[in-house]
Amino acid sequence: MKATDCTILARRLSLRRALGEVISWLPFNSLRCRLYSALGYQIESGEIGWRTVIAVEGLRMTRAQIGRRNKIVGPFRITMSSHAAIGSDNEIFCGNWTLRDDHAQFGYERELILEERSLITSRHFIDVVGRIRIGAGAHIAGIHTQLWTHGHSSADRCIDIGMDCFVGSGCIFTPGSGLADRSIVGAGSVVSKRHYDKFCFLSG
Repeated sequence: MKATDCTILARRLSLRRALGEVISWLPFNSLRCRLYSALGYQIESGEIGWRTVIAVEGLRMTRAQIGRRNKIVGPFRITMSSHAAIGSDNEIFCGNWTLRDDHAQFGYERELILEERSLITSRHFIDVVGRIRIGAGAHIAGIHTQLWTHGHSSADRCIDIGMDCFVGSGCIFTPGSGLADRSIVGAGSVVSKRHYDKFCFLSG
C-alpha cells in the first residue's frame, strides 16, 4: 500500500472510530445500524449492541448479531454470515502499523470471517493481522480466549477453525494454527499448530 493510501485509510479509520464512539451510545439498534451503514458498512437485518464501537476497513453482516461493549477496531475486514454472532466485551483489533511500507513484504491479510451459525461469546481477544476463519457452527466459547495472527518470524499467520468446533475458555491460538471440522479444545489449552484430523480432542 502506498504511503498516501496508508495515510488516507488511517485517517478514515480515526474518523470512523470517533463517529463510532458516538453511534455506540444511541439507544436503538435500528438507529445504530442505519448510521453504521452510512459509514459504508454493509448491514442486512443485523443487530449491533449498545456501546459497541466499530471502526474497520470493511464490514459485511447478513442476519448476524454483535453484542454490547465490543471494541472492533483497525484496518481489517469482517464478514459475518447468516446467524453468526459476536457476544459482549470482546476486543477485536488490528494495528495501523500493518499498513506501513516496511511491512508490505509480509502480506498481512487482515480479515475475519464468521461463517453461518458461528459464535464468539464474550471477553475474548482477537488479533486480526492475518486471516481468521471460524467455520459454520463453530463456537469460541467461555471467556478469555486469545487468537494471535502475528509474531516474530511467523510466516504462516492465518488461523482456520473448522465447522462445528468447540473451543473452551482461556485458550490461546498461535499464528498458523487451526482445527479440522468437529474438533474440541479443552479450557486453558494452547493450539500451536494446524491440526488436520477431524473429531480431535485437544487439551493442555
